[in-house]
Amino acid sequence: MDSCSADDAGVIKCAERIIYREKWRICQERAAAQLLGTTSLHWTALFPGSTVIHLVALDGVVIGLVRRHGRRWIATATSAGRRVADCDTFAAAVLALARHCDEQANPHNTTSRTG
Repeated sequence: MDSCSADDAGVIKCAERIIYREKWRICQERAAAQLLGTTSLHWTALFPGSTVIHLVALDGVVIGLVRRHGRRWIATATSAGRRVADCDTFAAAVLALARHCDEQANPHNTTSRTG
């Protein structure tokens, strides 16, 4: 069959979304496994060979993602499920993410262990 109905097209789009989400989940699990057992602040590419999205961990625990958006770097905290920083550099975004997570874990601490 060379044609499909609108219902068929909807089913195909739904299936594509499911496959995309599963690929994303598998890549997150693989990246998290690479970071497990690390100490201090570490990151790895979410997709092998990619420089656009990195999974970030602090002491082996995933704290979020840093992704490139145009010329900016966006940090998204796992705990917040939202953007926590918009920075000029990758390093600044990673540090902002770590600072955010440290502040969430220690809200009354006036000194940050990340700088």
